[in-house]
Amino acid sequence: MTTAGRIWRRGRSEWHLIPWRLRGAKIGSGTTAYGRPVLAGPAKNLSIGHSCSINHGVLLNARDRIEIGDHVRLSAYAQLQTASLEVDTDVGEERRHVSAPIHIGDNVWVAAAAVVVAGVTVREGAVIAAGSVAVRDVPPFTVVGGVPARVLRRTRGPRNLGSPSA
Repeated sequence: MTTAGRIWRRGRSEWHLIPWRLRGAKIGSGTTAYGRPVLAGPAKNLSIGHSCSINHGVLLNARDRIEIGDHVRLSAYAQLQTASLEVDTDVGEERRHVSAPIHIGDNVWVAAAAVVVAGVTVREGAVIAAGSVAVRDVPPFTVVGGVPARVLRRTRGPRNLGSPSA
């Protein structure tokens, strides 16, 4: 069976990712995109793990490296912004572009319209609440929310945390 045939059998939601792959993005199997997500910047800067979902209106600004783990959910209109403008400038001086990578761990959910800015690492199992702006690293198995995002509570974490090994 041809590659196009395999993709068709999996579902049309993978069609949006074909141009990203052709431009050099690394995208794991079972990862899907719905609606019209946007990739800005070089596709070679994007790495997405297995079984992720990218919803309509998601913006991946990949001027710097974006690394997304497995089983990650990016809800509608979420943004990963690796670039910005320099804040501290002299009067009359033009602001320069600055960038830093973003790392998203496994099993993360970036809810609707949430923003992750340059240089942030979101650890495994974290949730970024809708409309929040993550400006610093997000600890594992926490829910963060607000502008700027702060820890609201811990999640249950992995199901086998603390259980004896078999």
